[in-house]
Amino acid sequence: SVVSGDVAGHLLHRASTAVLVARPAPTGWPARIVVGVDGSEPAAGALQLARDVAAQVDAPLLPVAAGEATATASRDRLEVPGTQLDRRPPVEALVATTAPADLLVVGRRGLSGLSSLGSVSERVAHAAGCSVLVVHAGSARRRPAADGHSKGGAAVRVGEVMSCDVESVFADWRLVDVARVVLERGLEVVAVRDPSGELRGLLTVDELLGLGDAHVPGTPLRWPRFLGKPIWSEAELAEFFGAAGARPVGELVQPPRVALGEDDMAFHAAELLAEQRVPRLPVLRGRHLVGVVSAADLLRLAAGGRR
Repeated sequence: SVVSGDVAGHLLHRASTAVLVARPAPTGWPARIVVGVDGSEPAAGALQLARDVAAQVDAPLLPVAAGEATATASRDRLEVPGTQLDRRPPVEALVATTAPADLLVVGRRGLSGLSSLGSVSERVAHAAGCSVLVVHAGSARRRPAADGHSKGGAAVRVGEVMSCDVESVFADWRLVDVARVVLERGLEVVAVRDPSGELRGLLTVDELLGLGDAHVPGTPLRWPRFLGKPIWSEAELAEFFGAAGARPVGELVQPPRVALGEDDMAFHAAELLAEQRVPRLPVLRGRHLVGVVSAADLLRLAAGGRR
């Protein structure tokens, strides 16, 4: 599961699979991964999954042994090369690692060695400044191999893991109108299509906001909100985007440099995401968009879930 907000707490208590508590991430996410280790079974599952994800996206991995007792014993019993020892309490130590990292992986039952420590992973997930992947003790055992192949040799294809619910706008829409749709619905990305339905390109919310006039102070996160959604007047949107707001979005979007097909292998998608340093790639059937595949989709695959 990939979640954010209050629903995360409920899933962290009840989910039997890994749960990704997602937060806004830069292009190329994840670029640096931290995993909590302590020699326990849940931590071992988290380490195994973190290694798989790091290999998929070609990102460096830092194991952290947190807590006085864990750090003291770690050198003798963990046998995890490159482990950083931190004697601070587990929550404090792991949250502190999120400043340079953009994905933190922890075992669901926590990292302090007591018998009931679900609250450790939950508090880390809520307090961390980056996305947190909380791994249930059995997730690593249930999941398919992370290179996109099951142990039986059957390949996992992009069509099995891609996200299909991508909203579309047309190339002749004004940029300011696209902005209203994207921001009010809380979308991360929209597909820009020609009248024939062919894909012109993908437009992320970061790219969209980058088209605004630089002289406008503030950010969308500081604008008024109602029921969790930003609120703008027509005048505020017009001011933010300036002259660009009246231009057709098709003139501003970039065509995708790389695209995938539904029958391409998932491991090939992971390689392309890392190579292109992009958060997602379009999946085409002919020239028509049928979905997108992202790092989050591949994290779900590594955690044992498919769409």
